Amino acid sequence: KAVPEISVRTHLLWIVNKSNVLVRGVNFRMAGAIAGPRSAVRFGSWFPPADGKLVQRNYTLEQCDFGFTGGTQLEFSYARDVTVRKVRARYAAVSGITTTHVQNMLWDDVELSYNHWRYPGGWGGGGSKNHNTQDGLFRNVTVLGNDAIGLWFDVDCANITVDGLVSIGNRVGLDFEISKGLLLRNSIIADNSKAAVALKAARAIAIENSIVAGPTGVANIIFQAARRDGSGARSIQAMLGLPVADYVLDTLVIKNSVLLGVPQATCPPGAERHDHDRGVRETGFVPPLLTMHHGGRAIYESFLREGFAGAGNIWFSPERQAFGVGKIYEDGWRSRPSVNDMVGFDGWRELTYDQGSAWTDPGFVNAADLDFTPIPGSPPEKIKVPAFRLSSEQRAEWASFKRAEFYKSTERSEVVDVAY
Repeated sequence: KAVPEISVRTHLLWIVNKSNVLVRGVNFRMAGAIAGPRSAVRFGSWFPPADGKLVQRNYTLEQCDFGFTGGTQLEFSYARDVTVRKVRARYAAVSGITTTHVQNMLWDDVELSYNHWRYPGGWGGGGSKNHNTQDGLFRNVTVLGNDAIGLWFDVDCANITVDGLVSIGNRVGLDFEISKGLLLRNSIIADNSKAAVALKAARAIAIENSIVAGPTGVANIIFQAARRDGSGARSIQAMLGLPVADYVLDTLVIKNSVLLGVPQATCPPGAERHDHDRGVRETGFVPPLLTMHHGGRAIYESFLREGFAGAGNIWFSPERQAFGVGKIYEDGWRSRPSVNDMVGFDGWRELTYDQGSAWTDPGFVNAADLDFTPIPGSPPEKIKVPAFRLSSEQRAEWASFKRAEFYKSTERSEVVDVAY
């Protein structure tokens, strides 16, 4: 007696090669939106401009809601001056929002949850993947329960501020890769199945007044310490006449933040689904607070000695040897850190510049149950990290999503396409 509903449109709204556009108060539902070139809603230009200048500009999308799309919900490409405000993009088979070659972007009050349910592996989708994004403020963004990376900046992104991010239950909470200039502040990143924060050949990073917590399957903060080229003549920096350089792990400043190890109560969220890079799946496993995942040993060790600076942080883990500092090996790096030389907090302070920081239980109500409300008088109150508790509504929706048959399947199609 079921009534099936089948999408007959690959996309719902494309505004291509136009400028000065406002879309407000529209609900977008159930586009076919095949993976790859055809998002349900798209703004900007299909191809790089011939003169190398970003001509399409002034896009505002606000008070819109996206749900259940066969590919990606929303995409911006080759455009400038983009505002996304009070938008929800959830239940996309691939990704909530993607961007490429965008300058001057503002997000405010955006939710990207329960995406990437069709494709195994966790690549190229999730909450949001952004390439070649220059000058962006991502404020009050929530990414919950995506079976891929929650918020991902990959290749030639620069000058990015993420303020007030809540990233819980994704494969990786925040990924900054082959890019330069990230400020993360006033954020909570916790209970992500591989890592909370991944920094890969990334430069000039700062984390302030934030909580980075487990459990994870590899580590709270992981590094791929490799030297990488950007996209060269195709980068947004080249398009804007800005300097183009290679990328190598150099500086990370962490201030007034809590970095907390939490044991796994069960397998990481979504671990029953296929993923070649999921991490350790052991009840009771406490991941390192900070370690290298894979890449160049010399770059990583130089970074620890010369590129890391900390001040006023709270570090704590039930596993005392919580910092990976050397003895790199490559076998098994997909499922565990490549560093097997671990030190405790005293060894960490001997190696790095971390002033005024402490090793102490921060005193949240119940971090393992995603209640980061500070107990009155506890250290987090003094350094002003955000208080957060996962609501009963969020918890119920996340649990329902994970029980769905399409989510549990490991036999999902890589590409579903229809010829009209």
